[in-house]
Amino acid sequence: MNTTDLPDQSTTVVVGAGAVGCSVAYHLTELGAEDVTVVDQGPLPVTGGSSVH
Repeated sequence: MNTTDLPDQSTTVVVGAGAVGCSVAYHLTELGAEDVTVVDQGPLPVTGGSSVH
C-alpha cells in the first residue's frame, strides 16, 4: 500500500505495524472498533537483521 491508498479519515490510527501495533489493531476490532487504520514506515534498506533493537 502506498500513501494514495490511505483513507481520507479514520477513527483510530495505529502507528507501527510490528507485533504490538498489529496486536492492538486486532484487539480493537475484536472489541468493536470498525474504522482502524495501521500505518508503518516505508520499506527498509537491506540491513541483514531486524529493525527492532
